[in-house]
Amino acid sequence: MISVIIPVYNHAASLKRCLESLQAQTQQDFEVIIIDDGSTDAIATVFTDISATIYGTGVAVILQQRNAGAPVARNRGAEVARGDYVLFLDADTVLAPTMLATLLDALNNSDAAYCYAWYTLHGKQFRPPEFSETELRKGNYIHTSALIRRATFPGFDPSLKRFQDWDLWLTMAANGHAGVRVPQLLYSLSEERPGISQWAPRWAYMLWSISENIFGYSPAWYRSFCAAKQVVQRKHAL
Repeated sequence: MISVIIPVYNHAASLKRCLESLQAQTQQDFEVIIIDDGSTDAIATVFTDISATIYGTGVAVILQQRNAGAPVARNRGAEVARGDYVLFLDADTVLAPTMLATLLDALNNSDAAYCYAWYTLHGKQFRPPEFSETELRKGNYIHTSALIRRATFPGFDPSLKRFQDWDLWLTMAANGHAGVRVPQLLYSLSEERPGISQWAPRWAYMLWSISENIFGYSPAWYRSFCAAKQVVQRKHAL
């Protein structure tokens, strides 16, 4: 069984679409664990309205906690998960109907610890390459929404404010675990409000890198990005 773990913070509207896309999955042997990370909107109402009809053979639960961030929420979901596999989704994720089945089939036909796919964000396609630890150490290219063998999952580092997914894959690589890629577009992310799936175009990072090097100036968000990246680089001796 797959345990689908969704941390949620004020994403009631997005969560409904995510759950509806789970309802449409061809692979129905899954459970859903929603962790309400201190939301102030109608998360509980959305869950109640849709949970009675959505899960097929799966079991759905909702856990509530004070706002502690996505890594803490994801780890809490993993602690109560019953499946042999875990899949972490952002609340704004919409899955293709065959996503669970496709990832599960690819993972079970490999020796890898996790399986990742192509996806879209704001309509832009992201097509990560085949797994390479060498390339992973240069920078992250694997989204959090990968299907992971639960026995190999080491947990997210709750001390990190950013790059939790990169840190996870680097930690798993250090433990001898690799990933396998499915070259198909299997899900999309919309990011309707600031949250877990925030993204800026590559040119923005290049622009502010040049500005910082030449003029010593860059916006606060870019400085925060660089500082967070350096934390992971030091942790993994990159």
